[in-house]
Amino acid sequence: MGRQKGNAERSKYKTASSANFEQSQTGFFTGFGQEQLDQDLDPRLRVAFRKSAKKDATTRIKACDEILGLLQDKESDLTTTISAMLKAWPRYYSKSVSDPEPRVRGQSHNVTLRVLQLSGKQSAPYLKSIMPPLIYGTSDEYSISSTTCAKGLDLVFPEKIMQVVSHVSSELVTYCTEMVLKKPERGSIDSELEVNRLISQGLRCLARYNQTGKNPLDISSLLDSKSFWKLSRHKETSIRAGFFELAVAKLQENEASHISEWSKAVLSSLAENEPNCVRPLWAGILLLLKKSKTDPAVFEAVNFLKAFVPGLWTVLRAGGFGCGTIIYPHMLPLIATIPQNLTGGPFYENFFSNFLEGMREIEAKVDLKAAVSALLECLQYAQVNKIIPNAFEYVSDLIMECINGASCAPIEAAKPLYNLMLQWKNSHQDYFNELMEAVQNCFESTISDFGRNVSEENAARVKKCVELVKHMVNCDRPRGVVFDKNNEKSSESPSEKLKDEMIILVGILVSKSDRLEPEFALLQLETIIILTKNSTRDFKMAIFDYLYREILQGTKVDDTLSRNHDLVSGKKSTLPI
Repeated sequence: MGRQKGNAERSKYKTASSANFEQSQTGFFTGFGQEQLDQDLDPRLRVAFRKSAKKDATTRIKACDEILGLLQDKESDLTTTISAMLKAWPRYYSKSVSDPEPRVRGQSHNVTLRVLQLSGKQSAPYLKSIMPPLIYGTSDEYSISSTTCAKGLDLVFPEKIMQVVSHVSSELVTYCTEMVLKKPERGSIDSELEVNRLISQGLRCLARYNQTGKNPLDISSLLDSKSFWKLSRHKETSIRAGFFELAVAKLQENEASHISEWSKAVLSSLAENEPNCVRPLWAGILLLLKKSKTDPAVFEAVNFLKAFVPGLWTVLRAGGFGCGTIIYPHMLPLIATIPQNLTGGPFYENFFSNFLEGMREIEAKVDLKAAVSALLECLQYAQVNKIIPNAFEYVSDLIMECINGASCAPIEAAKPLYNLMLQWKNSHQDYFNELMEAVQNCFESTISDFGRNVSEENAARVKKCVELVKHMVNCDRPRGVVFDKNNEKSSESPSEKLKDEMIILVGILVSKSDRLEPEFALLQLETIIILTKNSTRDFKMAIFDYLYREILQGTKVDDTLSRNHDLVSGKKSTLPI
C-alpha cells in the first residue's frame, strides 16, 4: 500500500478540525449529525443552521440574516417553522452568545427576539433554555449587542423582565456561573482575551439582575468556589470591576452571606486605581462600613495593619488617583466607622498628613473641591469627638498650602472653610474662636513675611489671602435675577452673619505699617480695589468704616475719606470739593 499524500492527510485533519469546531459551537456534530435536528425544520433553515456553525464569521452572520429572512417570509407556514425553531434554536443560540465576533452575537439576539415575538405564549415551555443566554447578552461589552437585547426584552416582556428573571433564575445562575468560572487555554492569547470578556460579562449580568427584594439570585455555588474570590485581584480591569459590582449587589441584601470573604476581598483593595473599578469598589466599602456597625466580622476578616492601612495610605498620597469626586466623600464615613480598638497609635495623625500630602498631586478642580470638603469634614469630626488634639493645626496647614499655591487654590478652599466657620459659630463658639484664630495667624504670618521682604513672591502670597477673603464673602451670595429686592434686603444672608469676621481679615491685610516702599502701598491699594469690586454696598461701607476708624482717622486724608464715605452712602457731603 502506497504512502498517502500530504495533502490528503491535511484534508483529513482539516475535516476533523471543522467537525470539532462545529461541535463546540452547537453542542453536537452538525456536519455529521443531521438526524439530531428536528425533522420539522424547513430545509432552508437546516442549511442556515449548518452555516451558523462555520469557522468564518461572515458566514455565520449571513446565516443569521438568512434565518431572519425566513422568519419574515409571509408565504411560508410560520406556525410549523416557529414550533421547530423553539426546539432547535436554543442549542445554537447558547453558543452563539459567546461568539468572539460581536456582530454574530448581535444577529443571534435578533433571531431569538424575533422567534419570541412570533411564538407568543407558545414559547413558555422553552423560556428556561432561551432566556438565560438572552439575559446574559444584556451585559455584553459590545454596546450594539447589549442594547439590542435590552430593547428587545422591553418589547417582548413589557414591565415584566424581573418576573421573567425570577422564573429562570436557577438556569440564569447556572449559565453565568459556568461563564465566570471558565478557564482559558494555556498559551493562547486569543483564548485568554475571550474568556476574560465572558467572565466580566457574567459578573455584570449577575450584579445587574440580583434582586435585592424578595427573590435575590442564589449564587451560593459560585461563592463557594475559591476561584471566584481570586477575581478581586485579577489582572484584567473589567473582571475586577464586575467583581466589585457583584459585591455591591450582594451586600445590599439584608442577610448577605459570606461577609468575611467579601470584607477580605473588598477592604484589601483600597489601593485600586482603575476608574472603572473605583466607583463599585467604594460603594462596596460604604456598604461594608454600614454592616460593620452590627457585624464585627467585617473588620475581623481583614488584617487591618497589613492589608487595610497600606491601601488607604496609598490612595490618600496619590490624591485619589484622579477619582477624587468618587473617593473623598467616603472618607468621613470611613474614619467614623473604623473600630476604635484598631486606630491606636498615630493612625489619625498619619491619616491627615497623608491626606494633605496627596492634595498636592491633584490636578482637576472638581477633585480639589471634593478633597478640601472631605478634609474639613474629617477635621470637624475629629475635633468634636476629641480623637486628635491638634485639629486646628491641620486647618492652618491647609490654609498655608492654599496661600503658598502648593495644593488647592483659594476658590476651592473658600466654600468649605466658610461653611465650617459659619456652622461652628452657630453651634460651637469655642471651636469657632480657635478656628478664627488659626485663620488670622495664617494671614498675619503672610503679611509679616511681606513686610520683612517686599518681593513678588510674597506679594503673590498676600494676593492669595485677598482672593480667599473675596471668595468667602461671595460664596453664599444669591445668584441670578432677584425679583423681590425688598425681601432681599430684609433677609440676612449667611454671608452677612460673618461680615464682622471678614472685615477683621481685611483689616489684617490693610493694617498700618511703617514701610514706605511704593510696592507696599500699591499692594494695599490693590487689596482694597479687589475686595470692593463687585461687592455688596454694605460690605463696601464696612471696609470704608474700618479704614476710617482704624487707619486714616486723624490723618491728612481724613477729610477725603469722609467725603468718599458720604458719596458711597448717598449723603450730601459738607466738605468742599
